[in-house]
Amino acid sequence: MGNGGRVRYNGVMMTSTIPSYPWCAALVGWLLLAACASPQPFAEVRSVHAPSEDVPTMFGRIHVVQRGSIARIYPPVVRFFELYSPTLDRRFHVEVDAAQAFFALAIPPGEYVLTRVQITEGAFRGMAQVHQPFEVEPTGITYVGAWTLTLAPPRYDRTMELSIVSEPIAATAEFMARYPAFDGPVHTAFPESEAVIAPTTRLWEIYPYPRYKYFLRHHPT
Repeated sequence: MGNGGRVRYNGVMMTSTIPSYPWCAALVGWLLLAACASPQPFAEVRSVHAPSEDVPTMFGRIHVVQRGSIARIYPPVVRFFELYSPTLDRRFHVEVDAAQAFFALAIPPGEYVLTRVQITEGAFRGMAQVHQPFEVEPTGITYVGAWTLTLAPPRYDRTMELSIVSEPIAATAEFMARYPAFDGPVHTAFPESEAVIAPTTRLWEIYPYPRYKYFLRHHPT
């Protein structure tokens, strides 16, 4: 029945209770492959801080700030953010690794949703689920505004607020300084008259995380 084997330990014959079925290894392999599978194609799109070979289709700024006092040594940094395209059914992962950054991305035109943002504070990491739609125009380039991520102090229920301010004149001047050869139209994804405030969302702590009891006060993912 495949109940394992007999082994000698210190002169005593012992029976192993670990199953030795051949299909165990196949099952473990199948589970590992299933865990690594992704329901949607995943595209790596790096954030660019200098001109690149690809002509960008959208640009903007992202900035994270801390509200209130905090005892942590390291200030918050945006590790990455993710965009989802309902038209293409694809996700785009954008590396930032900075507290504030200019980004210009060469992605296909269409509808997009800012879906996730990951924040790091030294060894601490947090993930926020957001839902902020916008559209990248088929011609020229689209300015998506300045995204500010405001973090609440790290209490038991930590939150994050996303606000978007559109300043197309100053932003276009910065873009043209980086891409002087660009001569197409510049579109704006958000109105200039007032800031867009997204609903406050939860900032969930994610592992690996410091293994100190004091640091595990918050909800992990």
